Amino acid sequence: MHADCIKKVAAAANRTLSPAKIKAIDEALNAKMRELARQDPQGWASKSMDQRVAEATKAAMDDISFEAARTEKLAELQAIKTAETNQRIERAQTTSGRKLSRSQALARDIENTKDYTDSVRDSAVSNLGAMIDAASSKDGTGLLRNLAMRIWDIDNPQMTRDVVAEVFKQADGHTGNKAAQAGAKAWLDTIEAMRVRFNAAGGNVGKLDYGYLSQQQDAAKILRAGPQ
Repeated sequence: MHADCIKKVAAAANRTLSPAKIKAIDEALNAKMRELARQDPQGWASKSMDQRVAEATKAAMDDISFEAARTEKLAELQAIKTAETNQRIERAQTTSGRKLSRSQALARDIENTKDYTDSVRDSAVSNLGAMIDAASSKDGTGLLRNLAMRIWDIDNPQMTRDVVAEVFKQADGHTGNKAAQAGAKAWLDTIEAMRVRFNAAGGNVGKLDYGYLSQQQDAAKILRAGPQ
C-alpha cells in the first residue's frame, strides 16, 4: 500500500495502524479486487485503476458492515438456542417416566438432535436424484468401460468431467451433456438450500464460486511441476 493510501486509511480509522494491520487491509482489498474481476471480467478490464480501487474499497466496507451486523445477530441466536436447549433438558427431567439426571437428559437431547440431523441429511440426499443418475449413466462409454461399470461399479470419467464442468459454470449447459447439466443443477440447488438453512439457524458459511466440490491434488504431479 502506498504511503498516501496508508495516511488516508489511518485518518479514516482515526488511529495509528500497525504494519500488520496495514498489510491485512491491503490483502483484503486485493482479494476483493480479484473477486470483482472474476464476477465481471469485461467490465473490470474497462475500469481505470482508481475506479477499481474505489469500487473494491466500497465493496470491502459493505462486507465489513454486513459481517458486523451478522456477528451481532449470531450472538443473539446463540443466546436463544442456549436457552431453548436448557428448557428442553429441564422439561425432559420433569416429564420423563423415570427421574433423569441433567447429564442423562442431555444425552437424550443429543440423541434426538442426531436423529434430526440425520433426517435433514436424508432429505437433502433425496434431492440429488439427477446427480446420482448422471454418476451411474453409461452414456458415451465403450464396451469395456460399460462392462466394467456394470461389474465393478467404477465411474464414467466423461460424465464425471462434464458434471464438474457444469458445476463450475453454474449448470449453464455449456458441455452439451443434458444429464450432467441436470446433475450439476441438482447439486447446486441442494447445497445452496443447505447453506441458507444452516446460516438461518446461526451458521456462517459463505457462498463459494466453485460449488463446494471436494478438491483433490496429485502430490506427484505438483512435485514434478515445481514451485512456478
